[in-house]
Amino acid sequence: MAAIDTYDAVVLGSGEAGKSIAWHLGGSGQRVAVVEQRYVGGSCPNIACLPSKNFVHAASIAHIVSASEALGTRVAGKVSMRQIQARKRTMVEGLVQTHLNRFAASNCELVMGRGRFIAERTIEVALNGGGTRTLRGDQVFLDVGAFASVPALPGLAEARSTHACRALDLNTVPEHLLILGAATLALSSRRRCAAGQQPRHCLRARGAAPTREDSDIAEAIRHLLEDEGIAIITSAQVGRVSGRSGDRVALHAMIGGTQKIVEGSHLLVASARHRTPTG
Repeated sequence: MAAIDTYDAVVLGSGEAGKSIAWHLGGSGQRVAVVEQRYVGGSCPNIACLPSKNFVHAASIAHIVSASEALGTRVAGKVSMRQIQARKRTMVEGLVQTHLNRFAASNCELVMGRGRFIAERTIEVALNGGGTRTLRGDQVFLDVGAFASVPALPGLAEARSTHACRALDLNTVPEHLLILGAATLALSSRRRCAAGQQPRHCLRARGAAPTREDSDIAEAIRHLLEDEGIAIITSAQVGRVSGRSGDRVALHAMIGGTQKIVEGSHLLVASARHRTPTG
C-alpha cells in the first residue's frame, strides 16, 4: 500500500471556500494540504468573476465607440481580441501568483492534481506531473466546483462549440454568435463575445421568457437584448447541430411548429452546470 501523508486538514479544491478555510487553518498553525486540479484560487480569479469583467469592460468601451458618431464624435474603433486576451492573461497571472504567495505564507501545501476518495477521510491524488499521492486528514473539506453540462444533441460534439469558460479564450470577435440557452450565464456571455458586432441569436430550448426570473423582469431583459440587436427565439426544440463553430454552424430546431435553421459563425452552449464528482 502506498505511503499515506497525514494532515490536520485536507481541502479538496482551492476556490473561495476552500482557500479561505486553508488559509485560516494553516495560519493558525495546523498542517494543511490543498488539492487543486487546475485553477489555483478557483474559477473567480482564473475564468469567472474577474477575467469576465475584463471582457465586459472592453466590450462596453467597444459598444460606446460604435455609437459615438450618433453623438457627434468620430472614433476609428477596431477591436483587437489578441490585446484583450493579453491584458486578461497578465491579470490572471498576477492573481494566481497572489494566491500562491498566500498559500505559502499560511504554510499550506498545494498539491496539483485530481483527487478522489478511496477510504474515510483519505484522498488519492492523480498528480498533474505523473504518479499519485495519498493524503489523509483529521478533517476533510470539499470545495469541488462545477463543470459545464453539454446537451446530448446530434452533431454538437462535431461542431466543437464553445462554452462560457472557453469563450474567454477566443482570439477573434465572432461575426454572428449563436447562444444555446438564455439563463444568467448566457446573458453575461453575450457581452464577452460580441459587443457591437452583427446581430446574434439567443435560443432558449423551452419556456417563453429569456430567463427564469419573474415575467416582468424577463420582459425587460428581452427588450434590453433586442435593443442591442440580439434576436431572442423562445420555445425552440433544437434537434441537431451541423457545421463547425468558428466557421459556419447551424442549429436545426422546431420553432412554433415549423422546422427552421438558425445559422451563425460561432456557437456558445450556455446550459446548466453540474458539481464535479469526487470519486
